[in-house]
Amino acid sequence: AEDYVTHDTLGAYDFNDDARHEAGSAAAEVTLRPAVELNGTYSTAAMTARAVRVIEGFGGGGGLGGSLPRRPLFLYLPYQAVHWPLEAPPQYVDRYRGRTGGDTRRQLVCAMAKALDDGVGQVTAALKRRGMWDDSLVLFSSDNGGPTNGNEGTWSSNFPLRGGKNTLWEGGTRVVGAVRGPGIPRGAVSYEKFHATDWLPTLVAMASGRPWTASIPPGEAPYLEGDGVDNWPMLRAGGAPGSSARDWLLYEVHPGDRWAPHSHGDALVLGDLKLIRTGKVNPAEEDGWHPPPGEDSTATRYAVGERCDRSLRVGAAEAGQCAEEYCLFNVTADACEYHDLAAERPADVARLLRRLDRFRATAVPVVRPEGCEPVRVPNSRWGAGFRGVSWQPCDGPMTPPGLTEVASAGRERRGEDLFVLVRGSGAASQSGRLESVA
Repeated sequence: AEDYVTHDTLGAYDFNDDARHEAGSAAAEVTLRPAVELNGTYSTAAMTARAVRVIEGFGGGGGLGGSLPRRPLFLYLPYQAVHWPLEAPPQYVDRYRGRTGGDTRRQLVCAMAKALDDGVGQVTAALKRRGMWDDSLVLFSSDNGGPTNGNEGTWSSNFPLRGGKNTLWEGGTRVVGAVRGPGIPRGAVSYEKFHATDWLPTLVAMASGRPWTASIPPGEAPYLEGDGVDNWPMLRAGGAPGSSARDWLLYEVHPGDRWAPHSHGDALVLGDLKLIRTGKVNPAEEDGWHPPPGEDSTATRYAVGERCDRSLRVGAAEAGQCAEEYCLFNVTADACEYHDLAAERPADVARLLRRLDRFRATAVPVVRPEGCEPVRVPNSRWGAGFRGVSWQPCDGPMTPPGLTEVASAGRERRGEDLFVLVRGSGAASQSGRLESVA
């Protein structure tokens, strides 16, 4: 993962901008250039600043600037936080000193989350200032559970759920999300099934007002079971019981009876039941129930804990459980995956395995990379005063002639003037010293 401030990955700069967004650009297609002027700016600040600029400048007539919007806006803001490396501006780190049981990793995760939270606040404030808030659908979600109990050198918490990021247990796969906007009931809490693949068909159906399949471009490969469903009716119903368009969730499946060295295993949820067999990647330190440092789990109320035993477990799980034979859990009544039901419900194991095999039949082998490797390009190409090198695609378009002076030496540019496409994260504009754990 790249550094939050120097934006270095494996010895080269890796924080790009699209030259189409630069003043005077004639580029018609994506044309990358390294945003070397952001070296020293915390990525959370850089990404939020760009998002705020897009919102405040968005209007009708085909570009940034102008009156209030007369056409739709889709803004995707993929924050880098709270991924490792653990780095945060000192004013955020100071808020958590002496807390979290003295664990500096957890303190930094909290500091990074607070910086992210402030960035989200700036984005929502910009929507309100621009008069766009009432007509905007805003989604906030994670991509996976956090690495826990020191895995990957960090300390996120998924407790009381079992497992972490690098597992197929609920702690690594079940995440919270929030959605608000026109047509969405306020204050609703739902445990209905919604998969990450559902966002595309759901948002297309919401925005178009017609079946999402009508928007599939001609010639595109057919969508298969597992490619997502339209769950807009579920959101409009406030996630009421039974409102989801799906009764199953595919977590992971591999062609053949075994899997690639880097797989997490096979897992499927159908109705209340989850079938799981772990793979090569199932870190022992994550396989269990691990409250974060400094937190008294006996004095803390966990919303999902109501779907587990009243006495929450703490500690490692049984070594090797579900590694050779499939396990079966009722993840509605036993969200914390305490009780393996496989031995007493073999018919359900066979039923879910048949469903899993349907997906296995359409699974494809691991894709082997083809083509050329990324290349290191001297930063001086974008200004004589810039040193070092940046990663660039070996066969991709870069800044055309005439735009190499955009970030020339001696001309300072602020982060909010740049569109950071690779990664980013949210906070007030930050730069300079950070505190980190390697």
